[in-house]
Order: sequence, then structure tokens, then C-alpha cells
Amino acid sequence: MKTKAVTGDFLAIVKIVMPAKTSTESEALWQQLAAQEQFDPREKWSAKS
Repeated sequence: MKTKAVTGDFLAIVKIVMPAKTSTESEALWQQLAAQEQFDPREKWSAKS
């Protein structure tokens, strides 16, 4: 593909790896982060009228 005018399908494989176990302290930190941040990863994916 020498030009950007080419259209077609793009296949991507994403592997998300989560820890098998988390400590109570780690879980509390994730909850604290979620409560403090206003980040919505789905914000632009939603069809809001």
C-alpha cells in the first residue's frame, strides 16, 4: 500500500492480561483511582443525542 487512498478491513488481535490475584491494598487503590478520575473510555463510542 503506497497510498492512503486504499480502503479495506483491518484485523487486530488484542490480548489483555490481568493478574490472577490482586491484594486487598491493590484493589483499594484501583477503587480510589476510579472514584477520583473522570475518564470514560466509552465516551466517544456511545451514540448520545
